[in-house]
Amino acid sequence: DIRYGILSPFKNTIRRIKDRKHLYKKCSCGTTIKTPLPKKIGIKHTTCPNCGKRNRIIALRKKKV
Repeated sequence: DIRYGILSPFKNTIRRIKDRKHLYKKCSCGTTIKTPLPKKIGIKHTTCPNCGKRNRIIALRKKKV
């Protein structure tokens, strides 16, 4: 219980460090959206499966070919 309370605010940061093949974005409804790493660097748009809102994801790294 204590560990969860300490680590829960950093959940997306921990995921981002461990999983280098996906991008994570938190929607305003509270859902975490996982998208595959794009082929090019830039701005990408995804739709939240829970609320249907369109979110902007800025990709600073690209998929290694």
